[in-house]
Amino acid sequence: MSSFEELFINSNNNNTNEYCIHCRVECPKPALRCGRCKVVHYCSRECQKEDFKMHKSWCKQIDKLRKNNEPIQQNEDNDNKEIMTRTKENQYQLAHVILELAYRCTDTIDRGKSIYDCALMEFWKLFQMDSCYIGVCESIVLLSSMLEYDDFSISFIYYMLNYHGKESSGGDEEKEEDQHNLSWVLERASSKDQQRQLTIDYAKVRDKIPKHLGTNVFLVSLMLIRIRQLSRLDKEQHRNSDDVDDGAQQISSQDLELEVMEICRQVEYETDFLLPVLRSLFPDSRQRWGNEEVCVLFAKEDNRKLQGKDGEDDSDEDDQSYKPNLWEQHCFTFWMMLKDCYAFTPNLLDVLENTIERMTSMGITVIPEDPEDAPTTAEYMDFIKFMADKQRRENDTLL
Repeated sequence: MSSFEELFINSNNNNTNEYCIHCRVECPKPALRCGRCKVVHYCSRECQKEDFKMHKSWCKQIDKLRKNNEPIQQNEDNDNKEIMTRTKENQYQLAHVILELAYRCTDTIDRGKSIYDCALMEFWKLFQMDSCYIGVCESIVLLSSMLEYDDFSISFIYYMLNYHGKESSGGDEEKEEDQHNLSWVLERASSKDQQRQLTIDYAKVRDKIPKHLGTNVFLVSLMLIRIRQLSRLDKEQHRNSDDVDDGAQQISSQDLELEVMEICRQVEYETDFLLPVLRSLFPDSRQRWGNEEVCVLFAKEDNRKLQGKDGEDDSDEDDQSYKPNLWEQHCFTFWMMLKDCYAFTPNLLDVLENTIERMTSMGITVIPEDPEDAPTTAEYMDFIKFMADKQRRENDTLL
């Protein structure tokens, strides 16, 4: 068993109960698990039989992806780039199929947590193969924060911002040397006494983030973690309890409120189209979010080439069209999971609403929602392209 698996199994946050994927009741221990995919659980054989028609396609897909991995992994040291490319893509698909299974076949993140844990493990395996693979770091950061693995999430983000891809400074302190490998992340995440000493300058996240990643993946995850900590702290203080949650006891309420506001401000103004991120997290939000909008929020802009951006290219229109990468295809699932976190975690929306009110009272603008008849991003881009084509036709006529 790897240290990564041990971290989550032994985590205080991982009081995971298995729920029957068919009837959604808590399974007796030990839970009955599907023998082929080894991902979902059932409370009885009867439920497993009744669910077979629904689960069959998922089960076959997961089993096939796992079997395809076995012979390829034996050639990890092979110089054949095609083999390694297929290995990584296969591993990424496996992780996301499990993630989609959890999202589509369970009603809450809490009831699907054991399945989401399996997806997180698969993402971690890919990260160890290729830490720069598009979507793997983003998936680990977002998923671990949504599953409330706060200690690991903060340690991993700190590592990615400060040490990932950077050579050792060659200093005398061994601790500094240790921070250049992933074992430091796992050790740090396991030590709660040390965890709270990590500080992140949110204003400099954009400058310190690895170039192939999008800023908001980190900020949105940190926002969720800190709002959750503030929610717990407010709850304990409301009860006049001295037993404050370990994740927030070393941070004063006032300091944490200011930190949350700063993260929210950074998140709100990171999107190119000024999308109202904070207000869109509420269940009654009427803001229209499609895959295009979510990609603006979560995907790295440099990896996204909108059709018609290079107007001077004489190639056919079909050749100019941009095919989204695998990460862009799955961004929307993470956005919906994020909304579920705020909707189903007690007190989170109250804290978010209070934060918006405090930001407004301090003169920090929180972007309002678009009216119902506002154009979507796709409609907006179509309009821009239409006007550009019209202008080119007029210029040709004038000539």
